[in-house]
Amino acid sequence: MSGEPYYQDAAAIARHTAARAAERARVKLTRDDIIGATHVRDRWGWHRVIAVNATTVGVMSEFSQSPPERIPFARILKVRR
Repeated sequence: MSGEPYYQDAAAIARHTAARAAERARVKLTRDDIIGATHVRDRWGWHRVIAVNATTVGVMSEFSQSPPERIPFARILKVRR
């Protein structure tokens, strides 16, 4: 044990368990939900959509000369049209 009180470990476990339950309960977006979107949001923020592929979304990368980044549908939290 790291010397921290037990309740802190229990609180961390409770937060982790709650976060995992929320992720399982979250509605996963499908390709049909994403087609036509101008922007998508993942845990890192909003990204401009370049292309919607079979299982990923191509988004504009932070640097214009970099190739597009691909975000799997499972990581997308919200879409903007």
